[in-house]
Amino acid sequence: MNDKKYSSRSSATNIFFGIASITAGVYHGYMDGQGVPIQKENLEEVLSYAPALIRGGIGAIFLGIDGLVIGRRELGATGAVIGTALGTGLGGAVGGIKGGLHTLLGYGMGYVAGSVMK
Repeated sequence: MNDKKYSSRSSATNIFFGIASITAGVYHGYMDGQGVPIQKENLEEVLSYAPALIRGGIGAIFLGIDGLVIGRRELGATGAVIGTALGTGLGGAVGGIKGGLHTLLGYGMGYVAGSVMK
């Protein structure tokens, strides 16, 4: 797999999940800004935490595979284990932080819009 294909696929995934995270935050913030409780059971928690968890999982998978490949190439079997562990941890952390920040950004925009329209 060449780097150009991987880069565009990773970028498309980031854009898709970035938009999904912001959208979840906007909906949650808008409902809070309007003062309307979210009716579905557990939907409020899902809108708050799912984007960060999903993006963290995807980041862990992508960087875990990269760590496996690079570690195996550079240090053999031991490097593969270490590279996978480091890539998974780093990818999960970065993905989770990005998902949380996008959700928070969307929540702020939705809350302001909901408050103004109230």
